[in-house]
Amino acid sequence: MKIAQQWRFAFPLIVAVLVALFAIFFDTAHSIVDIWNNFETFTHGYIIVPISLWLIWQQRGVLAQTVPRPSWLGLLGLASAVFVWLLGNLSGAQVVTHYALVAMILATVWALLGWSVMRPIRFPLLFLLLAVPFGDVFIGPLMNQTADFTVAALQLTGIPVFREGNTLTIPTGVWSVVEACSGVRYLIASVTLGIIYAYLTYRSKWRQLLFVAASIVVPVFANGARAYMIVMIGHLSGMKYAVGIDHLIYGWVFFGFVMLILFWVGSFWREDAQPAKTVQSDHPVVVSPVASWHFLAFAIVAVALLDSGSLYSRLVTRTMAQQPPVVLSEPVIPGWQRTEAFNDWHPGFKNPAAEQMLYLQRNNLRAGLYIGYYRNQSQNSELITYGNELARPGGDKWRRLKESALTLPIDQLTVSQDVLAQGDERMLGWYWYWTGDRFTTNSYVAKAYLAVNRLLMRPDDSAVIAVFAPYVERPDEVTATLQQLVQDALPAVRQQLESARRQ
Repeated sequence: MKIAQQWRFAFPLIVAVLVALFAIFFDTAHSIVDIWNNFETFTHGYIIVPISLWLIWQQRGVLAQTVPRPSWLGLLGLASAVFVWLLGNLSGAQVVTHYALVAMILATVWALLGWSVMRPIRFPLLFLLLAVPFGDVFIGPLMNQTADFTVAALQLTGIPVFREGNTLTIPTGVWSVVEACSGVRYLIASVTLGIIYAYLTYRSKWRQLLFVAASIVVPVFANGARAYMIVMIGHLSGMKYAVGIDHLIYGWVFFGFVMLILFWVGSFWREDAQPAKTVQSDHPVVVSPVASWHFLAFAIVAVALLDSGSLYSRLVTRTMAQQPPVVLSEPVIPGWQRTEAFNDWHPGFKNPAAEQMLYLQRNNLRAGLYIGYYRNQSQNSELITYGNELARPGGDKWRRLKESALTLPIDQLTVSQDVLAQGDERMLGWYWYWTGDRFTTNSYVAKAYLAVNRLLMRPDDSAVIAVFAPYVERPDEVTATLQQLVQDALPAVRQQLESARRQ
C-alpha cells in the first residue's frame, strides 16, 4: 500500500478524533480561551495555535514520506493524560486540566499515527503547551525580587529608602510594587519569543537551550532595572513623570528594547543558514499495509478513553452534590470569651460553604479565630485556589507585608505566618488547612488529598483555620498570645470540624 493511500484514511480519522476530544472536553478548552479573553497576561495564547499549525505545515514534505501507524504506547500515553485530567478536574486544579488537555492532543496524534509521524512535528505539538495560562504562581516571588532589586539599586545610588513589605518610601514619595510590577507578563512574552526564535534560528541543542535560558534570566533582571528607573524618573521629576499611564508605556518600550538587544546578540550565533536535519522516515515508500479496521479500532478506543474520564467526573460531581449543607457549631474554648471586633479584617478565602469569625479575649489578651469550611468544591468555591489568602493579592484594604512558615510546639503543627497591614493598623496571622483528618500548610498536599478523596467518591470536606491578633510595633509581641489560643482552641476545633463532616 502506498503511503498516500494510508494517509487518505488516517488523516480524516485523526481530525475526527480531535474534534471529538474538543467536544468531550469543551468546558476545559473554553476555560482556557476565557482566561485569554479576561487576563492580558495570557492573551499571547491566541497566537500559539496558529504558530503551531504553521510549523506543522512546514513539515508537510517530511510527513508525506512518513508512514502513519497506530501505536499502543500512544494509547497508554492517552490513558495517562486522561487520568491526570480527571485528578485535576476532581481537585479543582484548573492548570492541571489545561496541561492535560494539551497532553491528550499529543497522545492522540501519537496513538493514531505513531511515533514516526510524531518525530518531525514534536516541537510544534509541544509548543502548544505555551498556550496554557500559567504564571500566576510566579507573581509573588517576582514582586519580591523586583522590590529587592529596586531597594538595592536605590541604596547604591545614595537615595534613602524605607521598605515595608513591597511598599517603598523615598524622600519624594511612596511607591508600591504591585502585581503589574512583577514582570510576569514580560517573562511569559520573552520565554514564548525565545523558544520560537531558538527553534527557527539554531540547529544545535546547546545553543537553543542557552538562548531559552537567556530569555528567562534577562527579563527578570531587566524588570528590576525597569522598576528602578521608573522610581528614579519619578524622583528626579518631583513625581511628575512615570506615575500614570506613562509608567506602563515606558515599561513596554523598555521591554521591547531589551528584547531587541537579546535577539541582536543571539543573531551572532545563528545557524538558520545551515540546512535543517531532515527526519528520515522509518519505513520505505512501499510498505506492508495497515488495515483500515486497525486505524478505526484505535480511533474507537481513543474516543472511549477520552469519554471515560469525562463520564467519571460527572458521576463524582453528581454524587458530591447530594451532600447536605454545612452547619458549624461554635467551639467552646476554655478560658476565652467572646468580645467585640477589634478591626475590620476579613480573610480573602472566597465562597466557603460555611464560615465563622470569632473575636476572643482572655484576661488582657485579644485574638481572633476564623474557620472557612468547604464542601462539594467547585471552580467558584474551593479551598486551594489563587487569591485564597489572609490578604487577597491586589486588595484595596489589608495587604501582606511578610510571609513565612512556623512550626509550633503544639502537636508539631506547622502554620503559615503572615504580617498584615492596613494604614497604621498591624496584625499577625497564622493559618493552616484541614483536609479530612489531617492538618497541613502545603497547598499541593491539600490538593492531593482532595483529588484522592473525590476519586474514591469520599466527601471532599476541607477547611482553613486562622488565628490572628493586632500588634503595635513588632509581630513577636503577640506570638505568645496566638500560641496560647492555638493550644486552647485546637481540641475544640478538631471536634467542631469532625462534627461538621459527619453531618
